Amino acid sequence: MKIFLLFLILATLMVFVRLMSLRFRRGPEVLPRFPPQIVSPTPARILGPTEIKNCWFAAFDHRQGPPDPKNFYEELTVEVASRGSSDTRTVHAYVASPSAVLTALGDGPQDYTFARNLIVVALFDMAVILRAVREQLRELEAGN
Repeated sequence: MKIFLLFLILATLMVFVRLMSLRFRRGPEVLPRFPPQIVSPTPARILGPTEIKNCWFAAFDHRQGPPDPKNFYEELTVEVASRGSSDTRTVHAYVASPSAVLTALGDGPQDYTFARNLIVVALFDMAVILRAVREQLRELEAGN
């Protein structure tokens, strides 16, 4: 009986250790197929005229860009504030190249996608990306 209990405790411990190792194991990072859940920004018309205070990408420095500027898909975080205010709001968008979008479409069963807060640029260019963000903020300011 003691051997059976010892075996049962040992087996339970082995299963627990295995489950914990699977939970905390860090495998290769897999990019989401399309934006999972987009955090909807506070409408800019409530904030008034806005300005960009800070921005960054999750996986690379925005000043250097992605390893392949023609094939990338990454989350952009932008801090915006009313002009003259230090209170910021965080806005999230995904920025992708057309080839990354086509790759994502080819990986799935559907032949279309619907994505909010997705900016598609032909080539990584931070000036173009920020212009797109500013235009979206202006549309929100206008109440569109």
